[in-house]
Amino acid sequence: VFMTHLSTLVPLFTQSLKANGRIFVLGSETSGRIAIRLVQKCKEAFPEKKDHVIGSITGGISSMLRKNSTLDLR
Repeated sequence: VFMTHLSTLVPLFTQSLKANGRIFVLGSETSGRIAIRLVQKCKEAFPEKKDHVIGSITGGISSMLRKNSTLDLR
């Protein structure tokens, strides 16, 4: 469901960063891994605003590295 709404979020993220706003993306388990990946992509697209994009996943870095993840983060 989240991925279908991503095309709606991208223009909002762009608008927020151009207006010197901040973006917080949070999630748990798979949604958390998607959140962290989304933050990474935003930081790549707006390197000068990398401190304005913050992501958090419950469980911390170990949640990103779990082998039982079904999400391909490449």
